Amino acid sequence: MINKRDINFFLHQFGVNSSYTGYAYVIDGILKVLSNPDYMKRITKMLYVDIAHDHHTSVSCVERNIRTIINIMWQSDNADLLYHIFPGNCFYRPTNQKFFHIMYDYFSFNHPDPCETYEMAELHEFQLHTTKYKCHVLEQENLQLKETVKILYETIRLCTGVKNE
Repeated sequence: MINKRDINFFLHQFGVNSSYTGYAYVIDGILKVLSNPDYMKRITKMLYVDIAHDHHTSVSCVERNIRTIINIMWQSDNADLLYHIFPGNCFYRPTNQKFFHIMYDYFSFNHPDPCETYEMAELHEFQLHTTKYKCHVLEQENLQLKETVKILYETIRLCTGVKNE
């Protein structure tokens, strides 16, 4: 069963932390949707109202602050994880309703253990560093080949007296 700590860990992967007002709203919203999927059918009339009541604020404040959290997630540097969780939808920020549908699917079916997501993100980061290193090595080899070609052309020029450019 997914709990508040799991969602907290999940949000931190995208740079979202408790300093944002909508942080607690998103956590509560995901927990409510997971406990009662009917919330997904009535996001504005039911989910926002219950979250606003629990946090002593207005429905419009809840909606706006949840949207802010979603924006922060989409602007995060964790593109690999974003793509993994929101395949086909990672290029466009979803509506709040679509976000809760995706969170429901993600936590219910795809990744019940957020630690697996973290391990996958670490693997992607390792692969990225490995690829960058390989590119650096290839660039160095390319420079060495260019120098070798220059030396060969100079040798040919000296031996034959022919100018090569």
